[in-house]
Amino acid sequence: MALKLATLKIQAAYRGYKLREDLKKRHNAARAIQAQFRMHMMRMAYLATKCAAIIVQQRYRANMLRDQQMQRYRTMKSAAVVIQAAYRGQRARRKIVEMHQAATIIQRKLLTIRDRNRFLVLKAAVLVCQQRYRAVTLARKDWLVYMSKRRAVICLQAAYRGCKVRKQLRIQHSAAITIQSHFRKYQQRTYYKTLCRAASVLQAHYRANEKMREEMKALRTMRNAAVVLQAAFRGMTSRRMIKQRYLAASVIQRAYRAHCEHQQYQTLKSSILTIQRRYRATVLQRTDAKYQRMRSAAVVIQAACRGNQVRKEVARWHQLPL
Repeated sequence: MALKLATLKIQAAYRGYKLREDLKKRHNAARAIQAQFRMHMMRMAYLATKCAAIIVQQRYRANMLRDQQMQRYRTMKSAAVVIQAAYRGQRARRKIVEMHQAATIIQRKLLTIRDRNRFLVLKAAVLVCQQRYRAVTLARKDWLVYMSKRRAVICLQAAYRGCKVRKQLRIQHSAAITIQSHFRKYQQRTYYKTLCRAASVLQAHYRANEKMREEMKALRTMRNAAVVLQAAFRGMTSRRMIKQRYLAASVIQRAYRAHCEHQQYQTLKSSILTIQRRYRATVLQRTDAKYQRMRSAAVVIQAACRGNQVRKEVARWHQLPL
């Protein structure tokens, strides 16, 4: 019993030591995993803040650049409008001067022709009646020539003015087309830059999500591997402890069974010797009735004692750990 109690105490102390070691290892492993996870979460929060700050800076710079471009465009547009107004004013003034000169020439010609007609009329009145007919004829011819010249001058002036107006319209149309093309180019470039920035932001978010998923997958893999290693180590430790307990129980059971067999052998040997002695005594004293009564009483007592011993041994075997 003392050996059994000592063995149980040693086993209990060893098991407590192993459990404390296992708990300490689990606590250290959990602390390491928690530290890694917290560091990962802090790093993810820092990266998210960094990406947000970069996006805000890009938007702010884009807005500043857009304002500068719009200010430059308004300045160029106002300068172009001023230049166009000055050019158109100069062309209009030049055209008015030309028209005034043409009107002056026409008036001068007309006055000249009127003076000539008056002179011819006075001359025709002074001349003879015969010359009047000729003068009238010549006057009519001169009038026709004058009218044809006037019509020719008017046609030339109209053609020249139409050519100038069409040329001016072509210049204005080409200038408007150039301005529209530059403005549309600027709009398309701004829209393309906006799309590029949006695509860059989407790609950054997508790459960050992909990287987060890969890191979460690696973390899950490491966690599953740690769980598998812990389960394997615990299973190995448990199997080793069960094997040690089984070996200890086998040794104790073998020792106890050997002791029980030895005790049974000693009991059987003493019983056999007693039986032999009793048999010999019985053979010598078969006729004695008192001896028979004593023998029956001894047999009953031996049977009760042996039954009690057997019941105690069976109860002890049931109490032993496997």
